[in-house]
Amino acid sequence: MGLQLLRLHCTATSCACHQHQQWQELHVYFFAAVLAQMCLGIATLMLYLPTELGMAHQAGGVAVLTGSVVLMHVLRLPPLQLPVEAC
Repeated sequence: MGLQLLRLHCTATSCACHQHQQWQELHVYFFAAVLAQMCLGIATLMLYLPTELGMAHQAGGVAVLTGSVVLMHVLRLPPLQLPVEAC
């Protein structure tokens, strides 16, 4: 997931085809959610698994999963329009 996130970040910052505002905002929020999830996971392990941090980490996982689904929805390519051949 980390490599995919890095590739997504590089693509978003360098690709001219995704310049609309919605893409840029979603990209920033998703990147922040993944970083927060990573920090929560590290803090949960370093503090010997407190219940509150564990629950927050699980909720963060739901947020990251939802964000990735939304990003993939926004980034999807339009369907390929094939020419209709005469029969």
